[in-house]
Amino acid sequence: MDPRRRSAHRVVLAFLGRTVDNPRLAQSHGETGRLIRSMLATAGHHGQECGEVPDDTDEVLAALTLATARVRAVFPGRCRQYDHPKKGRASHDAHP
Repeated sequence: MDPRRRSAHRVVLAFLGRTVDNPRLAQSHGETGRLIRSMLATAGHHGQECGEVPDDTDEVLAALTLATARVRAVFPGRCRQYDHPKKGRASHDAHP
C-alpha cells in the first residue's frame, strides 16, 4: 500500500475506534455505511439495466459483497497486533 493510502486508512481506523465511546460518531459511521451500501445497490441495479449484472442478482446482497471484498482487499491478513506485545510500550505505539 502506498504511503498516501496507508495514511488515509490510519485516519479511518482511528475514527472507527472512536465510535466505541462516541454515540454521535457511531451514528454518523452507521449512516455513512448505509449510504455507501445504498449507492452500491443502485450501481448493481443500473448494472442489471445495462446487462452487466445478471437479472436475478440481489442488489442488497451484491452491495454487501462488494463492500466486503474491498475491505478484504485492503486487509487481507489477520490482525496480529497483540500476538507479541512489546514490553514497556503501549500497543498503539508498536506500529509506526
